[in-house]
Amino acid sequence: MNSKRLLWKFFFTFLVIVLLSLTATVYFSSTFLTDNYINKRRSDLKERAFLILDLVASHLETNKASNLDSICQIIGRKSSTRITVISKNGTILADSDEDPQLMDNHADRPEFKDALADNFGSSIRYSYTLNKKFLYVAIPVKLNEQIEAVLRVSVPLTFIEQSVAKIQTNMILIAVVIAFFVAVISLLISRQITRPLEDMEHGVEHFAQGKFNFRLAIPKSAEMAKLANALNHMAEQVDAKIKTVIEQRNEQLAVLESMVEGVLAVDAEGHILYLNEALGRLLDVEPEQFSCGGRGTEYPEQSLWMEVTFAGRME
Repeated sequence: MNSKRLLWKFFFTFLVIVLLSLTATVYFSSTFLTDNYINKRRSDLKERAFLILDLVASHLETNKASNLDSICQIIGRKSSTRITVISKNGTILADSDEDPQLMDNHADRPEFKDALADNFGSSIRYSYTLNKKFLYVAIPVKLNEQIEAVLRVSVPLTFIEQSVAKIQTNMILIAVVIAFFVAVISLLISRQITRPLEDMEHGVEHFAQGKFNFRLAIPKSAEMAKLANALNHMAEQVDAKIKTVIEQRNEQLAVLESMVEGVLAVDAEGHILYLNEALGRLLDVEPEQFSCGGRGTEYPEQSLWMEVTFAGRME
């Protein structure tokens, strides 16, 4: 029973370790892939922004800001990119997807503020205008080394999220298959570890029953083999000592039985443990009634009778 519990302890320990490892692998791999996708997409958006930067700057320089909206719409449709031109005070000058007049001031947008401060800004956030999560990249539009506006390009993260979700699904399926095979292997390994202990338990039960000629099989592992050899050696020594004690006891009984003098052995309470044939004939009793391991303790009155009888005959 205990060995079976040990088997399942080994099995579940191996399984939990593997499951935790697989979970961590799937999580960190998906996180790495997501970051990799986003970084590549961010670099791509930055390149797109620089490609149209001069066109936007030229329209701002010639005061043709009214044409920016149509240009953003055309380029946005062809590149599948949302393009927004924001004045340096946050007002929307043009947008490829929405009417600039209906859009909020963007002065508080993180990518806008970073572009004004560091010449580049990027963020990932939810667009309440289009009800989608977007990746934003923004760069400043300069005229005569002065920032006049910010050009922002963005794409929805729907495609990236779908791609990562698909990869995650495949990784989870692979992890489930691996976990199944690992569970089987863990069970086999656990069984291989605990089987010698079960065999030793059965062997110890034989020893407890007095079957000291029984020998345990020697396992292949060095530790288990050492333990099995020690148990076998212990059984061998106990068997030899028991045989020695029996031989000595038989020799002593033979000597006592062959004596013509009466021999009586009593315990500390005066109960008869043994008397030989000579004393039995003298007292006219059967020695077997009082011998063999202290039968006199079951009949204390007989012990008293023996003492009285023995004393009377000696007189």
